[in-house]
Amino acid sequence: MNYSPSKVPQHYLPGFNALRFLAASTVVFHHLGRQAELNSIPLPTLPLFETAGPLGVQFFFTLSGFLITYLLGLEVRATGRIDAQAFYVRRILRIWPLYYFVLFLAYFGVPLIFGAISWRPPFIEKSLLNLHQTFPSSFLFSFFLMPNISLKVYGPIFLAGLLWSVGVEEQFYAVWPWILKWLSWPRAFVGLLLTKVFIVPWIARITGSAVFTFLAETRFELMIWGGMGAWLLLNYPRIVQFFFQNSLARWISPLLLFFALTRNLLFTGPAFVFVLLSLREGKLGPFLLENWWLKYLGNISYGIYLLHPPIILLALYLGQRFHSAVLVYVVAFFLTLLFAHLSYRYFERPFLKLKERWARVPGGYVPEPVPIAQTMRNVGYCEMTS
Repeated sequence: MNYSPSKVPQHYLPGFNALRFLAASTVVFHHLGRQAELNSIPLPTLPLFETAGPLGVQFFFTLSGFLITYLLGLEVRATGRIDAQAFYVRRILRIWPLYYFVLFLAYFGVPLIFGAISWRPPFIEKSLLNLHQTFPSSFLFSFFLMPNISLKVYGPIFLAGLLWSVGVEEQFYAVWPWILKWLSWPRAFVGLLLTKVFIVPWIARITGSAVFTFLAETRFELMIWGGMGAWLLLNYPRIVQFFFQNSLARWISPLLLFFALTRNLLFTGPAFVFVLLSLREGKLGPFLLENWWLKYLGNISYGIYLLHPPIILLALYLGQRFHSAVLVYVVAFFLTLLFAHLSYRYFERPFLKLKERWARVPGGYVPEPVPIAQTMRNVGYCEMTS
């Protein structure tokens, strides 16, 4: 497939779906090794994924901030405002159905399943005991979209612990559209980033406040970095294009990659934004990432991320029984894809069809080359509707 950024509608970001899938896959393999270790099951691990797994989650946060802010910016361009009600309905229809399915499965399905079978590895034993001791408090925190707090206060519960990252995103997006209304976008990005990276951790250390400690441990800065990247693309597309046509970008790429591998959130955000903008400008070979099957695997990446833990356990059980490490990796990966596909097609898709009715940016919309900041000044920043 020949790819040219100028020929692609600006609401479409090539290669992003493939990156979603690759990030989700790193998490699956990372958790596979981790589950084997926690359950005292010998398994040859892949050292690459010890680092790549956590980076995959961080990439999800950055990508999410980029995409959400980019679409909100296009909405301002197209309509002169952000429709808050439509934004929240879209989030609910995309995130909540599978989130609550996994939550109820973790608290009510998993105990029934492991109560009916004899195989119960050590981590599952500890998880079931923790669930029994912390219910209903840990469940209620997760039910009200605070699974990260539940994990921090009550410890891990199998399958439910994975929801922490979804909770972080939902908490961030509960306020993000309103922040973009109250502040000009550059001021919002810089002010929030400095506050999150420097001021909040300092207050948490000085006061020991549980609230500031909680805020310090969220990953909000990654979503803010993603938002800054989207703002640059919307406001200064020619500068972005010039930068990636310049040889300077080739020198910066390995440096940012090195910083990303340190897993310091101050550096991983800019590194991931660099990757996303590079893709948008056609500098990271999106023709390799733009094919129908990678696009589809990106579409089902939410299911891959949330549904893989029980499949990993099944793979570990089969690997123990048949003494095959290869079988563990093959079953864990491909069975996860199968279940994510079934979830997307038969469970998530009806909600996604409803979600399309609340879209505020037309499918073929290509924005005029007017800086988004100027658009917001013309409409008094973002007029919010509820």
